[in-house]
Amino acid sequence: MTTTRTATKPRPSARPLLTITEVYAILGVSRATLYRWWEADCGPRRIQLPNGGAQRVRADHLEDFIVSLEVAA
Repeated sequence: MTTTRTATKPRPSARPLLTITEVYAILGVSRATLYRWWEADCGPRRIQLPNGGAQRVRADHLEDFIVSLEVAA
């Protein structure tokens, strides 16, 4: 008897988390600009860690944000 494996989506905890420094470096903007975007309710979605304030951005959320900025040719 053979079994087949189906591809499963990685658990949310298995997805890479980026630091704020990594996010603004990837986007090529300043830290202040990134926080301004968040204050204006735009920018990549972020999560707050339970350690008292550290924030992270899931790599796939950053990718989704970048794709949302694409302009049709």
